[in-house]
Amino acid sequence: PEGVPDIDKDDINAFCNPQYARDIIDYLHEQEHRYKLSVNFLSKQQDVDANMRTILIDWLIQVQNHLAISADTLHLSVVLLDRFLTLQKIQLAKLQLLGITCLLVASKFEDRYPPTISKLIHLTDNTYVYNDVIRMERLLLMVVGYQVNLPTPIAFLDRYWKAMCPVHPKVIDVCCYLLDLTLPDLHIVRFAPSMRAAAALCLAAKIIVPAEEGGPSAGENVWTPAMKHYSHLSESQMVPCMHRMARALVKAEKSKFQGAYEKFGSQSMYGGVSNWPLLTTCDAVKELSTKELLTKSG
Repeated sequence: PEGVPDIDKDDINAFCNPQYARDIIDYLHEQEHRYKLSVNFLSKQQDVDANMRTILIDWLIQVQNHLAISADTLHLSVVLLDRFLTLQKIQLAKLQLLGITCLLVASKFEDRYPPTISKLIHLTDNTYVYNDVIRMERLLLMVVGYQVNLPTPIAFLDRYWKAMCPVHPKVIDVCCYLLDLTLPDLHIVRFAPSMRAAAALCLAAKIIVPAEEGGPSAGENVWTPAMKHYSHLSESQMVPCMHRMARALVKAEKSKFQGAYEKFGSQSMYGGVSNWPLLTTCDAVKELSTKELLTKSG
């Protein structure tokens, strides 16, 4: 479209596959539609409910941070977890075993050096043994049909960042924090991974751009025609998702689930982003987290 730059035209990075970029994104959109979840996807489970899922994912965030494995691995492990819980019943006693197995499989797919099984078992306080993980790995792969290359919000972010270029480093930090912070939220699964990536980036820009460029009006037009074109989303379409994220920001400090809040509180790794007062005091978060918006968006 006129006025929208071609972000693939001059990309010489072979690892970005510029000549296939659009086909890859189209494929990811098809896959996320195919594996879309509803908020009641746990209805088949007898022993596992939403709170237990939240506890497990919050713990997985802490494990990922402790082991210093990639964000791609964390998000893929949650996708695998939810996919399994949609298709197969599991006993509560084996839920943590499923969690570490999802992390293991995701890390084998995403990381150069995945954690050892013995290390993962140790983090469960040796609740399980080596063969338990091997059996669960086989079961997991059979249940998901050996389909491990599933779309996550992280898969869309690089492309969105290119479309927003130049993107402020603090926007990236806040965006990543928002995605991790809302991972345990059962209601966030109704939004497609591409929607969550776009909503996190848009909200992060609304928080940071006015503070860095001066004046609230600086954040009004962060979702440019280029962003709309490459995300296939308007800002108004993302409001319900940004609402969930804004509410999570407001509640983060006092939440009993502190995995993402403590992870992004690290000054050396993430600049202490979760402790920035701006995240709860800026106008965009105040507006999006209001009770009135909840009524409108559901």
